[in-house]
Amino acid sequence: MKRHSLPLRRTALTTVGIGVAIAITAASALAATVAFEAESANTITHPFQVITDSRASGHKCVVQPLHSGRPPQVNCAATYKVRITQPGRYHIWGRALWPNGCANSVYVRLDKGPLLTLGQDGTYNRWHWVEVKGHAFTLTRGVHTFQMVNREDGPEMDEFYFTTDEDYVPVGAERTLASVIVR
Repeated sequence: MKRHSLPLRRTALTTVGIGVAIAITAASALAATVAFEAESANTITHPFQVITDSRASGHKCVVQPLHSGRPPQVNCAATYKVRITQPGRYHIWGRALWPNGCANSVYVRLDKGPLLTLGQDGTYNRWHWVEVKGHAFTLTRGVHTFQMVNREDGPEMDEFYFTTDEDYVPVGAERTLASVIVR
């Protein structure tokens, strides 16, 4: 099966005539996006670590090794200071590789908000995108603190993608910019 690298869209089909349907999508031309590598964190606490993975977008990713422990006994985080230039309601995606069903999620937190689950899907042993489901984040212009926190041991994270386009579904690696991370 040939894979395409074009982004997918959540679409609604509407019938315009007998046997003819058109796809209706939100206008993405005005969408704000922020994409960054997981390994570009300002701080990473052990047992999270940066490893080399030739299949990851920057050939590196952040992993918590399998069998290294779970909360509350083991706690680790990767913290990012993210520059937002356009205010809006953002949807957050992570490009993940889960080894199995007991290692298929992380927590994420924006500013001082609650820990929310990213993952819990059934795609294993390949890079794929997962969204923080059921939650959009209202962000102002400026610097925001984003955290990835361990929930299970074993997950690998490659990239994070914030977008105001609620219909956008990333497919391959996104174009990341190091300048969105404030040092």
